Amino acid sequence: MANEISRHILSFVLVLLLLSETVSFDWKKPCKSFVLYQHNIAYDSDNTDNATSATILNPLGLGNFLFGKFVIFDNPVTMDQNYLSKPVARAQGFFFYNKKSYFNIWVACTLVFNSTQHKGTFTIMDANPIMEPTRDLSIVGGTGDFFMTRGIATFKSDLIQGMMSTCGEINLEALLRLSRHGRGCAFLTLRYSGIQLFGSRRRYLAVLSFPRPRSLADYRHHTA
Repeated sequence: MANEISRHILSFVLVLLLLSETVSFDWKKPCKSFVLYQHNIAYDSDNTDNATSATILNPLGLGNFLFGKFVIFDNPVTMDQNYLSKPVARAQGFFFYNKKSYFNIWVACTLVFNSTQHKGTFTIMDANPIMEPTRDLSIVGGTGDFFMTRGIATFKSDLIQGMMSTCGEINLEALLRLSRHGRGCAFLTLRYSGIQLFGSRRRYLAVLSFPRPRSLADYRHHTA
C-alpha cells in the first residue's frame, strides 16, 4: 500500500514538472520607446540657482577612494538635450562611497514621472562597484504606470576621462509594456555621461518583467 501511494505521488510530481516546462507565457514586443535626458549640474558654491546635485559630506581622508563622500541630486529630465525644455520627470536620489580599498558606491535613485505620457516612479537601489566593466543593480519597485516593477539594471562604463565636474545627461531608451498591475515586460536602456565619478560615460541595461524571464537572452529570444 505504501509503495502504491509513493508511486502515485511520484507520478503527480513528474506531471507537474512536465507542465512547468511546457507552459509558455504570452511574450509580446514592448510597444513604447522614448529617449529622456537628465541634466546634472554640480554645486560649486557659485551656481546656487542652477545646481541640481551637491556633495553634502566630503571624503574623510581615509584612503584614496573617496570613502565617506555623500552626494544628493534632484535632476530635471527632459525629452531633448535642451536644459530649458519642460521637464517630464525628475531623477531624485543619492549615492555614497562605501569602500576603502577601491572605488565603490551605493546608489538609490527614483525616476519620478509626471507628464501626459507617463505618471509614476521606478526605483533603483544597490551597490555599484563602478570600476567593474559591468555591474548588476536591482530595480526594486515602482508606482503608477510602473506599478510593482522588478528587474535588473546592468551598468556598463564606456569612458573614463579623469576627475571632472561638468553638466551631464542620461539618455533613456525604453520599450515598455507595463500595466498598472505590474504585468508585462520592458526592455530598458539608460546611458549616462557627465558629472559623477571621473566624468564617466555609463550605459545601463535593465529587463523589467512580470512574469520573470530566466535570462536576458531568453527575453530577447521571446521578443524577437
